[in-house]
Amino acid sequence: VALLGQFLELSFPYRITRKSPLLFLGLLWGTGILVISLVKFPLWALILMTVLFVLSGYLFFNVLFEEK
Repeated sequence: VALLGQFLELSFPYRITRKSPLLFLGLLWGTGILVISLVKFPLWALILMTVLFVLSGYLFFNVLFEEK
């Protein structure tokens, strides 16, 4: 959708002014679900999935809260 918006040169004002406590609650919930789901995996898979989860969370956070 973002690429299509750039292609069509459409924009809309989207500004998050403050971080909600729900964001941190959601991160805590997501981390808990991740930990519970990874109990039976081998160690190398745990490390790989955790790194990928953290990287995707970081990218998602930057996309949502990027200041231009």
